[in-house]
Parts: sequence; C-alpha cells; structure tokens
Amino acid sequence: MTITTLAEVLRWVDDPVAAVTELENRYVEALGARLGEVLANICRTDAALGSRLVAQVARADVDDLRGFLLAPETSRRLVTGLHGFADVRDHLVAGLDGGRPETRVMARLAGCIAVVSEPSSGPGMDRVLRNAEQAMGLLDQGCPAAASFVRRTMRRLVLRLDDSRPGFASNSPQGLVGLAVLRNGHLLIVDDVVIAEALVHETIHGFVGMSEAIGLASRRLEERWLADDRFYEGFSCAVSPWTGTPLDLPTYLHACFVWWGLLQLWAGLSGSGLFDERRIRSRLVRAARGFKGRALLLPLRPHLAALHPELLATFEAMAGEVDELLVGSGLDLLMVRLDAVGTP
Repeated sequence: MTITTLAEVLRWVDDPVAAVTELENRYVEALGARLGEVLANICRTDAALGSRLVAQVARADVDDLRGFLLAPETSRRLVTGLHGFADVRDHLVAGLDGGRPETRVMARLAGCIAVVSEPSSGPGMDRVLRNAEQAMGLLDQGCPAAASFVRRTMRRLVLRLDDSRPGFASNSPQGLVGLAVLRNGHLLIVDDVVIAEALVHETIHGFVGMSEAIGLASRRLEERWLADDRFYEGFSCAVSPWTGTPLDLPTYLHACFVWWGLLQLWAGLSGSGLFDERRIRSRLVRAARGFKGRALLLPLRPHLAALHPELLATFEAMAGEVDELLVGSGLDLLMVRLDAVGTP
C-alpha cells in the first residue's frame, strides 16, 4: 500500500477492510523481521534463553503469534526504540516463554473492539460505553466505511475517568499502534459528535501509524516516512495550522492525515440528519482550516530533505482538493465569518 492510498481510504467511499488488511499484513511482516533481530541479540547475550524463545516462536500458533506482534505494547517495543534491551527482552519472555501478558477487558465496543476501563465499573463508565455504542450506531447509518474502519483497525480502547483533569480528551500514545484513550467520556457535554470524531480520529492514528512503523521496523530507507531518526526524539518543530499547537514532526504528519479524514467524514455526514448540522458545519470549518491556502505545507518546508517524497505529493494533492471544495461549497466565506466571531 502506498502513502497516497492512505488518503484514498480516508475518503470513506469504499469498504476499508481489504486495504487495512493489506497494510496490516505488511506491518506484521515487518514486526516479524524485527522480532528475529531481537531474538538474535538475545541469543548472543543469553544463548539458553534465546534458544528457548526461538523454539517458542517456531511452535506458536500462527494466529496467536500474529496477535502478540500486533499487541500495542509489543509493537512499541519492537519498533520505536523507546525501551531498553532488558525491557524488550523481558516483554518477549512474558509473551512467548511464559504466556501472553493478560489484558483486562471489561467489554467489547460494537462487538469487536477490546475496551479496558480505569476504573472498571460505575455509572460514569456505563455512560461512556452507551455514548460510544450510540456514536458507532450513527456512524453505521451515515458513514458505514468509517464505522467499518474503526472496528477493523482499532485494537484496544482505554476509557478513563479522571476528576482531577477537567474536560474530555482523546489521544493515541506514542508507539502504541492501535491503542486509543478516551478520557472523561461520561461528561454531559460529550455528545455523539465528540465521541464519533474521537473514535475516527484516534483510529486514523493507528492506521497511518502502521505505514510509518513499517519503515521504522524494516529499516528500508525507501519505506521510511522520515530519513532522519532525530525527528523521533520528540522535539517540536512544526506548529499545527489547525490548533496552533507545536508538534514534533512525526505527530504533525499524522495530524495531516487525521484532519483530512475528519474533513471527509463530516462532509459525508452533512445533510444526513444524524448529527446536529450546525455542529457538523463547525467541524468542517475547523478541519478545512489547515488545508486552506495549502497552510499544512508551510511547517514542512524546513524539513523537505528528510521527508518521503510521496508524503509531500499526497499532502499537496489533498490541500489543492480542499481549496476547490471550500470555494465550491461556500465554506470559504463561512470560515471568514467564523474566524471573526470564533468557531462554535
């Protein structure tokens, strides 16, 4: 799957299952290669342990091994370099030699997404699950491709209730591909629009994260999003034209795909009657803002030498298309008015 294909999937026109499966298969292949490298290193430092782990891999059920590789905690350790050798080794021992680490699953969202909650019960948590199920049901009606995408791509959803931190937030922790966190989804101000957008938003991170991680795991330069590893050290070097937030470059590249997918989502749901039309309009304006006038390309200019050329070409095509959409739909004038009074 090419980088351009990522943007095509996020148009929500075709059922995404085949495309996600193709990308995931390549991702698993890259993870398997990295696992082999790590096992070789373990064999050099502890021959007995290494031989035992290699034997476990050889005897493992194919589906079980695939599930272990795709677990966010495993993929993070094999790909990112955020964990030391001893931590990676101990994780593999727990997962291969001693049985796969257990994840406490309290429920299944839409029948297939593993849901882990903190705390595990209570009226607040029940409300979050109801909100999420309702939002998924509306996506099923209004944008089946996006609903199918969330079900097929998201591997784990963590729900947190945190009275010490006001408001709702969602995020995808660095390197934990396929894991999403929703915080305080029980609040009364969190409606279908907020939950539906958060689910799609975080799932896009997992989707494009597989593409990014393939290059990191395989170490083939032609597959790397960024040719310079220093960009993965977390320093901010790109200001988001959507939020004004300083971001590290890998996160910014993800954001470009996220806002594209959300723009396509709300454009497709406009007029459906499933969500409040005024809210949809404000979401459209917010998502379009970073593409208007090709604003998303500006933070990339200082880093073009390190950027995969297909990323730049894809973002240029996305920006050009959105500019045409803005003029043709009248959103361009609406954006000017909302900028003057504040977006709802």
